[in-house]
Amino acid sequence: MTIPLVGPIAMAWTALGATSGEIVRPFEIAPIAEAPECSASHESTPGEPVAWALALEPLRVHNVNTGADGLVTLYRHDGTIDPDALLEFWRIVAGADDAEPHPLAVRTVQLVVKAAYFFKGAPILAISAYRAPKNGRENHHSGGDALDFQLDGVKAPYVAAFLRQQPKVGVGIYTHPRTQYVHLDLREESYHWIDGSPPGVTWRESQIADYTRWKRDPSYAPEMDLPKPIARR
Repeated sequence: MTIPLVGPIAMAWTALGATSGEIVRPFEIAPIAEAPECSASHESTPGEPVAWALALEPLRVHNVNTGADGLVTLYRHDGTIDPDALLEFWRIVAGADDAEPHPLAVRTVQLVVKAAYFFKGAPILAISAYRAPKNGRENHHSGGDALDFQLDGVKAPYVAAFLRQQPKVGVGIYTHPRTQYVHLDLREESYHWIDGSPPGVTWRESQIADYTRWKRDPSYAPEMDLPKPIARR
């Protein structure tokens, strides 16, 4: 997949230092290891190690607001999710050391982890997870399925473009020089946008066209959320 520097993505990418003739080509997605329902592979039995899970290294997760930090290996060697690792991820992104953290949807965590492994184990920098409803109105953050984040060393347009290829997600890219982060949430029909608002100011977002969601969203299966381990940089 290649993305020429035209339209809203061009604005974001140019703001991050790309040249006008540059072609963004970071999104050749490797095949996903087969595994049912985010657990072990079809040919394995519960508790039996699987190759893709054995190859995963711990990911660093850091909260840029609170300084909470840790190493997280979300999957056990048999490909199932480690509940202690999931709780640690929640604790870090919520920035809650003493209080019980607000849970974040498991699939959201999986997709963030998948992106981090795709970009060679890039550390996850959490910006905002749970937020209380604003003016009494629920949103994806208050509903517990949204995370604003960066991948350390990876430009936001790369991360957003990778996530936009996943089914049933909402992906926003925030491009102001003082933001530069990606929003990820879960929804039945994918929706993507770009927002250049400065911190503390709300501008109208611009939708990013998605001409393949009609095919991609109905094809969703839980194994699509699993990572493929890639050698670190």
